[in-house]
Amino acid sequence: MIVLAWILLISIPILWGLGIMTIAYWKKQDATIRFADCFVCGFLGGIGVSELGHCIGFFGQQSLSVTGKILFLFVLFFSALMLMVSLFGILKRPSQYKSMAINVTVPKALPLAVIGVFFLQSLFIFCRNPIPVQGDIMVETVQSFLAEDGIYRVMPLTGKESIAGMPLRYTILCLPTLYAVLADKFGLDVQLVVCHMVPILVLGISYLSYFQLSGSLFGASKLRERYVFLIAVGILFTFSGQAVFLDG
Repeated sequence: MIVLAWILLISIPILWGLGIMTIAYWKKQDATIRFADCFVCGFLGGIGVSELGHCIGFFGQQSLSVTGKILFLFVLFFSALMLMVSLFGILKRPSQYKSMAINVTVPKALPLAVIGVFFLQSLFIFCRNPIPVQGDIMVETVQSFLAEDGIYRVMPLTGKESIAGMPLRYTILCLPTLYAVLADKFGLDVQLVVCHMVPILVLGISYLSYFQLSGSLFGASKLRERYVFLIAVGILFTFSGQAVFLDG
């Protein structure tokens, strides 16, 4: 199940991002749609859909299992919609999608070095013991959702009923609900989802974001400089004082 979860966490953002970028560039026939943009936009779109499902479940006082079904229907609907949009865009203007393929006009050692650094960092995140962060009760919150089959029904640290309620700025956050649904539907340990899988996904998106930022700094065609920039970013990720919070 963990393999299926990884496949969905990677493929759905790509599909949604491809559809989003197709719509965004609909009137710009000379624009090129890039993989990094698709993944980042699709990931943000997934957070938006998760927020919609979370609000329906929380303010509609639905159980976590019902909220999970709502999210599942949303995922199916938006995936089908983005697939149709993407296929239509590819058939109408295939030249826009040519750079979705990997560009190999730079020395292979540079992209391989970036991939190697990312792999080592991912291995570190996946194999390390979770590092406690003061004030962070995400794992306990998700566990309380699963135990009560509900959203914010008990206080995570005490297990007592949440009578007074929580501030709106906390209750509208969709991530605990999303993590709980992932853990529930795929039969995964909460700590595995929160402390290992999601940080690795966020780390990968961080690299893609910095890669696109490097295009603004050095120019889209300066691939050698852009990969060197990513290597420098990876070194800072690994050896800086915040290395233990790599996903952040």
